[in-house]
Amino acid sequence: MKQRQKPYELQIYEALLYRKVFSSEEMRKYRILQKGYEGELQFDRCVENLPGEYLRLRDLWLPHRYKFFQIDYGLIINNTFFLYELKNYKGEFFYENDKLYLTSGKEIDDPLTQLARADSLLHQLLQELDIHIPIQSAVIFVNPEFTLLQAPRKSNIILPSQLNRYLQQLYTDSRVDPICYKIAKKLKQVALPQSPFQQLPDFSFTELKKGLRCQSCRQLETKIDGKMCVCDHCGEKEQSQSAILRNMEELQFLFPQLKLTTAVAQTWMGIESKKRILYVLNKYFYKKGKKKGSYYIINPDKQ
Repeated sequence: MKQRQKPYELQIYEALLYRKVFSSEEMRKYRILQKGYEGELQFDRCVENLPGEYLRLRDLWLPHRYKFFQIDYGLIINNTFFLYELKNYKGEFFYENDKLYLTSGKEIDDPLTQLARADSLLHQLLQELDIHIPIQSAVIFVNPEFTLLQAPRKSNIILPSQLNRYLQQLYTDSRVDPICYKIAKKLKQVALPQSPFQQLPDFSFTELKKGLRCQSCRQLETKIDGKMCVCDHCGEKEQSQSAILRNMEELQFLFPQLKLTTAVAQTWMGIESKKRILYVLNKYFYKKGKKKGSYYIINPDKQ
């Protein structure tokens, strides 16, 4: 099963972690993205145990008549499209007058409303594409520490205690119809490359904190000791070459337009040894230009 890719927004936030001082709103956004991704991974593990054949669509942003909607998680089983809105909420919540609240009394966005909108727009899009397949939709709460009080009696909500039993009911011994592969392919073709509602922090090379990031705790307190690196924060050890390469890739991810030079790489990681930097650059990157104007780009043949 193909491994889920982290959302682009989350990758950006993780690359900025400890290099930029997040505002309270940016930290809140980062935690929401992180929590959502953890919930998606948890549901992935549940689906992996699902017997029989099925098709899976994850995190697709689709356009329809100047509107955008997300397939958070989709399964095609028995010629039926199962559309899911995943939530990794933790703690106690309650419904009152068709609205969702924390036990503190604070109202939050109702996932049933989000699901209804996605369900409606998916129906419309499939009709426009001349695709005919029944849709069943549900909100799935994946966190075992989630409690919902006063849930609507006739709602398409799957609670953590119901999840395994629900998935077992989806079992089929039939093969996926070839038309379903065409449906999945068509939706992927019209999907947007990224969310149209991304909210990325502002940042620049100059303002970000420099240092060698630890692969374990992600702090910038890693020091080179011979052929190894040691993190002063958590004690994690890693080969120096691997750590330097990983931090160079992070630099290029954050600043794809920035020309990667020896001096830039040294500054980014706070490494004084030009020889170490050049060794990794020449081994894993492709050099463009000559003398003072030269810089490096990723060489896919060496990755």
